[in-house]
Amino acid sequence: MKFYYLKFNSKEQAEEILFDINKIPNDPASIVIRRFKWADWGDFNILETLYNYDENGQQIEIPGYHVNVISQIEIPELDPYNLTPTTPRQIWGM
Repeated sequence: MKFYYLKFNSKEQAEEILFDINKIPNDPASIVIRRFKWADWGDFNILETLYNYDENGQQIEIPGYHVNVISQIEIPELDPYNLTPTTPRQIWGM
């Protein structure tokens, strides 16, 4: 298994990289369908904004939009966004 701890600049960037988004053109009532591009080989967990705490216990926002991905295959397209956290905020149960 390959674990990805991804950081994007925004939700929009994450969606562009991670999902195929389908909608009927020129139909405002159509349903938007988002499909994870690698759904046949893995899954994702959207964390959104993460926080640290300073010495006074005040929340400090960690910049970025965060998503974790688990995959049975290597996904080179995700490498530019992948981090190597010393202590991941969420991990996948096995």
